[in-house]
Amino acid sequence: MVNIGLVEESGKLNDDERRLSWIHALDLRRFHIELTRTTSTFEEAMLGAAGPTRPDVWILPSAAVTGCANWHRLFGDADEAERARVKPVVAVCSGEPSEISGVLTRGVASVVRSDDSPWHLAAAIHSASARHLFVSPHTLSNYRSDIMDLFSTPSSERLDSLTEREHDVLVCLAHGMSNPMIAAQLHITRATVGSHVLRILRKLAAANRTEAAAIAHSIGLVKAGRNKVAL
Repeated sequence: MVNIGLVEESGKLNDDERRLSWIHALDLRRFHIELTRTTSTFEEAMLGAAGPTRPDVWILPSAAVTGCANWHRLFGDADEAERARVKPVVAVCSGEPSEISGVLTRGVASVVRSDDSPWHLAAAIHSASARHLFVSPHTLSNYRSDIMDLFSTPSSERLDSLTEREHDVLVCLAHGMSNPMIAAQLHITRATVGSHVLRILRKLAAANRTEAAAIAHSIGLVKAGRNKVAL
């Protein structure tokens, strides 16, 4: 049985768009899913988020993901490796490509529309529980090319999305430096390094720091000296 939590609304949306109460009407137990927690706001969901009874999967309006920098704290992330993992979240979107890409690039596992069938919602929840990617078939059929573009952006374009400091950290990664070594090299805290690494992994769509370093080498970032790091 997969236990889910539901955030019914977000102040970022109007009343018609933000209500997810329709989920209460679904018979999810037949899909081995049980709704165990419901909150009216994201802030309320954060209370007790790290407790032993927290849901396996959260269902959130897309605005709760894109509009709050700390939404991943629902999972009590304790270290860099865990923060970089895909989150067991089902984001409910209107279906616009920019909205879909916004939540996917922030690390959610599943994306559905409010008019998707219960079967698609159940598939999204189980995929999110396993931290596997799921985009509802209805959304894929309408925006296939836009979504595929999200995953096929050339590495050079992804590197261009990095800030100057993120470039510095990436070069250090490419030289095999650990977080403490990077912190000492750039005169920043280890926590700041961890935050930069997390953003780098997400922007480059890299599974881990080794893959990010490989991208940096393959695109010539290290040789080109696109930063001011003195190594």
